[in-house]
Amino acid sequence: MSKKKDTPEIVEETKATTEVEETEAVAEVEETTEEVKEEKESSVYLGPSITHVVRHGNVFLRGELTETIENTIAEFPAMKVLFVPISGMAEAMKELKKESALANIYAEVAEKYK
Repeated sequence: MSKKKDTPEIVEETKATTEVEETEAVAEVEETTEEVKEEKESSVYLGPSITHVVRHGNVFLRGELTETIENTIAEFPAMKVLFVPISGMAEAMKELKKESALANIYAEVAEKYK
């Protein structure tokens, strides 16, 4: 008979442990989701290709650029605007097709690095 008394206690302890583990798992997923949201968005280079540096259309995860690209941007800081977030790519492409500051920078980079 003592087993019957122990079984409900074990079941309750198991339920409590499971609830704690589920709560901790949910908290961990929520924390991870927040970290992902805080990460930088991936970007795409919409400028002209520059030999041995970057090609038009290259995608950079989390906006992380190579050292070579960073050095090139240091030489010509305005070209940084040609690295646009993926979410803004469509609008940037429209800007490149008309006379705009973005289009002017594209032309300057094309001239400088031809």
